[in-house]
Amino acid sequence: MERKLLPGSSYSISHILIRHRESSRELVPFSFLDWRAQLPAVTRTRSEAIKEATELAARLRRGDDFGSVARTVSEDPFTHSGGGRLGVFAASELLVWPQVLDCLGEGGVGSVSQPVETEFGIHLFRIESPPDLLEFAARRIVVGYGDAPFLQYSARDGRWESAQHRSRETAREIANSLSKSATRETFSEFVAQHSDHRDAAQDGDVGQWASRKATIFPRVLSRLLTLPVGAVSEAFDSEIGFQIFLRELPRDRTRYAMEAMRFAFEPNASTGKGTRNIALAMATDRLASWRQGRPDPLFLTPIEVWSEGRGPWGVEPLLKKGSVGDFLEAPLVSDSAYVVARRVGPPAVEEERTCTGICPGRASAARAAADGNLRALLQALDSTASAIPSQQRLAFERALTTLRANLRTATNPAAREEVWSRFAAGIVSTFGANLGQNILNLCATEVELFTLGFPAEAKP
Repeated sequence: MERKLLPGSSYSISHILIRHRESSRELVPFSFLDWRAQLPAVTRTRSEAIKEATELAARLRRGDDFGSVARTVSEDPFTHSGGGRLGVFAASELLVWPQVLDCLGEGGVGSVSQPVETEFGIHLFRIESPPDLLEFAARRIVVGYGDAPFLQYSARDGRWESAQHRSRETAREIANSLSKSATRETFSEFVAQHSDHRDAAQDGDVGQWASRKATIFPRVLSRLLTLPVGAVSEAFDSEIGFQIFLRELPRDRTRYAMEAMRFAFEPNASTGKGTRNIALAMATDRLASWRQGRPDPLFLTPIEVWSEGRGPWGVEPLLKKGSVGDFLEAPLVSDSAYVVARRVGPPAVEEERTCTGICPGRASAARAAADGNLRALLQALDSTASAIPSQQRLAFERALTTLRANLRTATNPAAREEVWSRFAAGIVSTFGANLGQNILNLCATEVELFTLGFPAEAKP
C-alpha cells in the first residue's frame, strides 16, 4: 500500500478506545514520552472488543454524537472527559502506527473510521476540522507524581525528590483543589508555592503557541484551546503530572536564535564515560576551538529559533545579556547536557504550517518512512557502534544522540539532508576517510531512503 506524506501535513483527531484483556495496561495511548499508567484490567476478549467497536461505528454513522459517546464509553482515561480529543498530530509521528495513518487517509473531516487495532486496544477515529488559526499563551501550575517520570528532567530544584513518591490519585486531589481555589489574581502566588516545574521561576510562563502546530503534548494543548482567556482550567493529567493553566492573551515576544553544540551526560552516573565531568571537559574543549573559528561539525546543530519563553532551559536569559555573534561565556547545563552556544540573528518568520485535516494523496511507504519514522536508519547507525575503536566509541555515541535530536526537529527534506550532511562530515573528520566512510556505508540503504525526501510528484 502506498502512503504519501507532505512536509508539514498533520491531523486533528479524536478517538474512542475499547480495550480488551490483551491490551497494554501500562502504555498511555499515543504518548511520545514513555508515559505509563496502571490502567484497570478488562475481561472482554479481543473479538468482543472488535464487535463492540463495530456496533459503535454504526451508531456514530447513524448520527450519534461522537463526543458524547466518547465521554460515555471510551476507555482512554486521559481523553474521554474531553470527548475523546487527542489534538493535532504531525502525520509523520503517526508512522509508528501505520494502520492508524492509513485509516485516516481514507476519510475526510467529520468521518468516522472503521475499527483500528493498536497495542492500546480497538479504536474508532474521527478527523476533526483544524482549529482556528491563532496564537495563544498561558501560565501553569504542575503537580507531579511518580508515574509521570518525564517531570524529573524539568522539575524545580528538590521537587522531584518528593513528587516521585506521590501517587497519581494524591496528585489529582491536590491539583483539583488548586484548580478550584486559584484565580487570575492569585495564580502567580499559587505557581510560586505549589508548582513542581522549573518554569515556576518565570511565573509559570509556557510561552506562545500556534493552534495548528503539532507538539509532543497534543492532548494538553487541545484542551487549553477550549479555555477562555483569563480563565483557570481544570487539572489536566499529562506526561509531567497534573497541569492547571491560566490562559492569557498573546503578546509581542522577542525571538532568539543560536548555533549550539550539546554534550549529554547521565545525571546519576559517577563513573564511566557518561559522567558530567567528561561531558564538561568535551564541551569546554569544543567551545575553545569554536572561539578560534574551528567549530566541530560532528556536534554543531542547525540554527535553533524560538520566541521568548520557549527556548532551551537556562539558555535564553544568558543569550539576552549578549548581542548577535556573542558566545555563552562557559558551557551551560540544560536538560542533562552541557550546551555551548553562539547567538545569531533569527531568520524571517516562517509561514505557519497549517493542519490540513487529512494528508492529501499517497506515495511510497519507503519515502514515508524516510520522512517520519527513521527507526530503520537509527537502528542501522546504532549497529555500527561495534565497528568503532573503543577510544572513539564515546564520540560516536554522542554524535548519534545529536543526530537523533536534530532529525526529530527537521521539518522538511532539505533540513534533513543538512542534518545528515553535517553528521557525515563530522564522522569523516573524526574517524578519518577510510573508517568514516565504512561507518557510513554500513547504513547505505537507510541513508538512500533518508535523503530521497519527497519527489516532485508528491506535491499537492
